[in-house]
Amino acid sequence: MFTLPALAAGLAYEFFNVVDFNMTVQKNAGDAANLVAFNNGAASSVAFSTGGQKIGGGVRVRANQAGTKWIVTNISAGANTVT
Repeated sequence: MFTLPALAAGLAYEFFNVVDFNMTVQKNAGDAANLVAFNNGAASSVAFSTGGQKIGGGVRVRANQAGTKWIVTNISAGANTVT
């Protein structure tokens, strides 16, 4: 599990799973649900946890220009779960 730092404009991270374990990227505990992911404008986490879709799962997370939202982009062929 990875926890993002407090939001600030210009921050960007990539997470890529190379083993058959669940991988979750979650918001900072002090922040509101501020991840913008597929079909969810106020998510608190994204996870690669579906069997057969963990290894090679990847996600890019970057702060918007205002430093108020994390923009989440799936960079793998696998599915991810947004909560």
